[in-house]
Amino acid sequence: MSERVRNTVSSQERIMPDSKVGLSLSFCVLDILHGEVKEEEVKEIIAGTNAASPGQWDEVMRVYRKSYWYENPEEGEAIARRLLRAGKIRQPRQEGKTAHNIAKGHWIKASEVGEWEKQQQVSN
Repeated sequence: MSERVRNTVSSQERIMPDSKVGLSLSFCVLDILHGEVKEEEVKEIIAGTNAASPGQWDEVMRVYRKSYWYENPEEGEAIARRLLRAGKIRQPRQEGKTAHNIAKGHWIKASEVGEWEKQQQVSN
């Protein structure tokens, strides 16, 4: 079993019953940093990022460390990279879709993802 698959499986085993789906990598990691959400509660993050290569991810991390996670940039990046390694960051923009709006909040219940995705299709 590859390391990525193993990390994803072990990560999925730790998902809590009331798991959440984040809609913003920057804000969701910030919530984890502040202790408002436990990392184990995160089923996935549907990010507005559009990083296709390790170098692009490095740039995202560099910018977010300064802009969002400046209180604890090392831990912010560590959280984001753990989520990335676990396969918990999805990027719709990599699938040719437009970035979604987070004006109504950046967390939804995992059970609400299907309905949220239907709403995204209607608004795009």
